Amino acid sequence: MQNQTSTTNQLSSPAKRGSYSAYNKGQTLSPGQSQQQHHQSQQQQQQQVWPSSLPPGWRREERMRPKGLCTGKSYVYYISPQNQIVRSKREMQTILGDNYDVGLFDWRLGKFTLNRRSKQSGEQATDASSAKDNRSLLSMRRCPYPIHEIQPVMVRSHPVCKRIDGEDGNQEAPRQLFWEKRLAGNVAVDAETGEPFKPISLPSGIQSAGVPGYQPSQLVQSLVHALTNENTPVIGQEQDLSDIENDPCATINPSQPMIKTFIVTDDDIRQQEARVRELRRRLEILRRRFTPRHDAERQG
Repeated sequence: MQNQTSTTNQLSSPAKRGSYSAYNKGQTLSPGQSQQQHHQSQQQQQQQVWPSSLPPGWRREERMRPKGLCTGKSYVYYISPQNQIVRSKREMQTILGDNYDVGLFDWRLGKFTLNRRSKQSGEQATDASSAKDNRSLLSMRRCPYPIHEIQPVMVRSHPVCKRIDGEDGNQEAPRQLFWEKRLAGNVAVDAETGEPFKPISLPSGIQSAGVPGYQPSQLVQSLVHALTNENTPVIGQEQDLSDIENDPCATINPSQPMIKTFIVTDDDIRQQEARVRELRRRLEILRRRFTPRHDAERQG
């Protein structure tokens, strides 16, 4: 008798969600019982709705940043009933406790926007749209795509091309041609006397490549720039004089100075060495004249 009573109570009592121990293998639920269980599950979900606003006594403050990188932008913080300044969700969760889910709190609006049920459905939708192959479902980005990450693509008129000289390579940034002309008329001036320094002249073996409008001082600037900034050997312009005069923009090599091709001979090297020796001799004479102590220490 007791066994029959316990069996009847088990069948009449509602089954727990996610549990299969209360039913036999051959037992099925009637339509009325399934609707009743569905109604009970909906009531349980409705009871799990979180509050839609902060408790009474909380104040929302919005200020403007006076300085820094974010000057002129507003930032939001909250003040609790105990006059505690809250600047992050972690601090707010510590004060509110487990009765509020700060993960559903919109910091800028100052209210809870979603309940747990809609949050779960939103998470499922986010998981479904987070596939790498379907980027069209992702949210729009505020900032544009970084320019330095964009790789140049060569568009060909013929898909099948056997030429290998048109491959994408390391292309240098375009340079400004004839920039030395902007320095025309500018000379260095002595700060004490106010008189201009004597301009530097090139040797007779170094001549202009034929670029229209270039003065000797601009040729010196072009040569000095190539010697100090370029890593390649300085050989000058290899094009013909007539070609450069007709179309200098198309024939000029921007990595070389605007002078003709020249070859350094052994005589040039010997003359340079002789000049260096002469300058060292003059420097030694001046040092002995103005610093006799240094000369005595050197001889002793």
